[in-house]
Amino acid sequence: MWKEPDWDDGNYMEWADQERLVRQDLEEIDRDLRRRKAENYRMTEFKEEEHEQYL
Repeated sequence: MWKEPDWDDGNYMEWADQERLVRQDLEEIDRDLRRRKAENYRMTEFKEEEHEQYL
């Protein structure tokens, strides 16, 4: 369970490292979501163009 960090316990670097790792994970997730969104957009555009050819 998460608890508020105690900045006076001498573990500042440990907390900072944990925060950095969480931020890196979030950035990686965000990049992946943006990539997937772009792929989905391209696939939708391709399907619409393909569908228009048959009309």
